[in-house]
Amino acid sequence: SNAGVSFDMEKRLGFVSAGQPSDPGKAIMAQVRQVFRPEFLGRIDELIVMHGLTQNDGERIASMMMGKLAARLGSQGIMLEYDDEVLRYLAEKGVDSMSGARQLRRVIAKSVEDLLSDYLLDGSHAGERIVLELQEDQIRIASEQEELMTV
Repeated sequence: SNAGVSFDMEKRLGFVSAGQPSDPGKAIMAQVRQVFRPEFLGRIDELIVMHGLTQNDGERIASMMMGKLAARLGSQGIMLEYDDEVLRYLAEKGVDSMSGARQLRRVIAKSVEDLLSDYLLDGSHAGERIVLELQEDQIRIASEQEELMTV
């Protein structure tokens, strides 16, 4: 349900921030009662409060997604390397307080996969080490054999 979308960001239904009480269940249930009918509420077994993602959470999710990409390339004999700066950039662009990490997949596709696709289509790169770097607010490829390429 989209219940709670119209609430103030600090009082979003089902989510709490650091400044809110440690047991926000009562306040959230009051909001839920305004949105849903009692017949529906009687069928709810448990209320789970979700905490918004932090920057660190976004970086960990980006790391997992990039790890899967690195594994796919590894199966083709291509080694992909990147540093924490790349993960931080991806998290900043792909994670926000309203939608969580939903955009992260698209950010990785646009910023990393498209770049790698163009690079890999230029020729055989089996056995090559590809290093991703963040330069001038863009992810770039630096490899042993090629100059830097940008998105």
